[in-house]
Amino acid sequence: MADDQPHDHSHGPHGKRFDPARRHMLFSPERMARFPPAAFLRALAPTPAMRFADLGAGTGYYTLPVLDALAGEGDFVAVDVAPEMLEALRERIASHPHGAKVRLVRSVHGEVPLPDGSVDAAVMGNFLHEVEDPLAYLIDVRRSLAPGGRLLVADWDAPVARAPGEERVGPPDEHRIPLAKAKALLVEAGFSSVTEAPGFREAYLLVARR
Repeated sequence: MADDQPHDHSHGPHGKRFDPARRHMLFSPERMARFPPAAFLRALAPTPAMRFADLGAGTGYYTLPVLDALAGEGDFVAVDVAPEMLEALRERIASHPHGAKVRLVRSVHGEVPLPDGSVDAAVMGNFLHEVEDPLAYLIDVRRSLAPGGRLLVADWDAPVARAPGEERVGPPDEHRIPLAKAKALLVEAGFSSVTEAPGFREAYLLVARR
């Protein structure tokens, strides 16, 4: 999961992955203002017994709001490639009243390590731009979704103009996947009903259906 802090350009084959050493920043007020959990929940509209997967879960930024909204009434899986992230999430949910409902899964080779049709709704939170082959990954996500299942993609949009000397936030411009390209990738991967949900700033939240 990426955020508004610099990336670790030595981690992974393509240097796009978020540096786990900065995981303490993933719940910063600045990040929550850009990617408000309330807007995500409105778009997700979670229902009891939902089978929910957080792909690129990090420390649970998108997992925890769904867990709270459903009071643990569902199936929750958090997937990440970084063991440091999964361990931090394990510590975070240890004291959560419904934390035991979250299953942590490591994606060793960057795949979607979930059975076919096993998920009703999934989120890729600030993660699509980190994937080495976004189209292949989206096709794999679609495989893991049940018929009619939904994928939510939250990520940074194309960079906005900055004033001279203004600090850049988010991933490098060349790593970002602009909104139009993200929509096209979802369609190419076989998703339908691709729509944009409101509420994110300098970013987008897309909802697509298998």
